Amino acid sequence: KCIVAESDGYSPCKGGSDFGDYCAAGHDGPLCELCKDPGMYMDDKSGRCRDCPSLAFVFLQLGLILLAIGAVVAIAAFTPRRVGGGQRLGWVSAVARYFVLAVRGLVIRSQQ
Repeated sequence: KCIVAESDGYSPCKGGSDFGDYCAAGHDGPLCELCKDPGMYMDDKSGRCRDCPSLAFVFLQLGLILLAIGAVVAIAAFTPRRVGGGQRLGWVSAVARYFVLAVRGLVIRSQQ
C-alpha cells in the first residue's frame, strides 16, 4: 500500500500496471518508498523525498549530545548524594540515577 500524505494528499505512487513506471518522479522501489537520488531520503509523514542532513549538522548534534552527557557526569561526580541510611552514593550510581531520571522525563514528555 502506498503512502498518502494526510495534509495535501500527495502520494509517491502514480498507480498503473506498467512495471517501473508506477512511482512519482524521483521515487523508486516496490512501494515507491525509495528516493532515486542517493543524497535524499523519503519523509514518512509527507511521502516526499527530502535532502539528507549535512554531515556538519550531524556532527553538531553528536557534539551537543556528548556535551550534555559530560555535564551530567560532571554534576553527578561532584554532587554528594546520600541514600536512606546516610550512606554516600558513588559517582557511578549518581550518574546512573540522573540518567534514569532524564530518560523517564523524556518518555513522559513524548507520551503527552
